[in-house]
Amino acid sequence: ARVKAHLKRTTSNNENYTYKNLIVDYKGRKVTINDKEVNLTPKEYELLTYFIKNKGIALSREQLLNNVWDYDYYGDDRTVDTHIKRVISKFSLIPLQLLR
Repeated sequence: ARVKAHLKRTTSNNENYTYKNLIVDYKGRKVTINDKEVNLTPKEYELLTYFIKNKGIALSREQLLNNVWDYDYYGDDRTVDTHIKRVISKFSLIPLQLLR
């Protein structure tokens, strides 16, 4: 599972994901909006990229824990909620007109 997770983090078909003024640089592991970098923790970054790669799919906490935190995570499953709140709060600091 650890090798699979490492390969998942280091291999990517595309180097960037772009949505309007949002750019996710997979190779550099950076997220920018209007050329301003959004500071995400490594886990927040992995969560965001997992959501991007699975857009349009409803994901359960268990799926997120298994794929973002890996199978060896034994903590509380509500940590997913906390990390999602943190990502949302970091993006809510950015004016919405920048994403239009």
